Amino acid sequence: MTVRFVDLGERDPQALKKLLDQFCGGENCGFAWARRLLRGDGYLYASNGHIVVRVPDHPAILAEELTEIPPNIHANLKRYFSIPYDPSCPFPFPKLPKIQPCPVCKGMKRLQYEVCPDCDGEGECGDEECTRCKGWGRINQRPAKVGDHLCDYCDGYGEDPACKTAIGGITYANRYLRLIKKSPGVKLFPTGPETPMVCLFEGGELLLMPMR
Repeated sequence: MTVRFVDLGERDPQALKKLLDQFCGGENCGFAWARRLLRGDGYLYASNGHIVVRVPDHPAILAEELTEIPPNIHANLKRYFSIPYDPSCPFPFPKLPKIQPCPVCKGMKRLQYEVCPDCDGEGECGDEECTRCKGWGRINQRPAKVGDHLCDYCDGYGEDPACKTAIGGITYANRYLRLIKKSPGVKLFPTGPETPMVCLFEGGELLLMPMR
């Protein structure tokens, strides 16, 4: 299928960058390549490791070349964006339940804490679990709207990551579905329990991995 893109970037590159940035990995993301925008194959990409979105390239937006990321990641992007689906049968966007706050940050998205002075944040003293921080590497942790750290349990979404909704019999994390729902004219195409759901929207396409 050939996707018809609405060129949002031609009208407003700042709006396009804002759209992409919300899909990038946050400060806790373990993948360095997912914390910044990527460029290659005629597209701009953004991903947090669970979602990946691509839109037609725009020269006014700074991004790292795909050739600079691990080759297997580049190959996976090409493979996943080639997954077949039936464009004539989109699934309706489900009604999402009320947000259940993250049990760690209480929905505030950020945390305030101090690095444990006994283990220097390692969680261990020698070969033993640090008794002061109980292996967490931090002390005096508390939710805080303006905390110094993004919540590393919900990745700053403020929603319990265990909450999920089924689409076509396949479950997806509610925190990511809420993010996708903001995309204009989004249409959903689940492809299987082990492969990403294809999501088309006015301006690009997006893939979301199921929960396991």
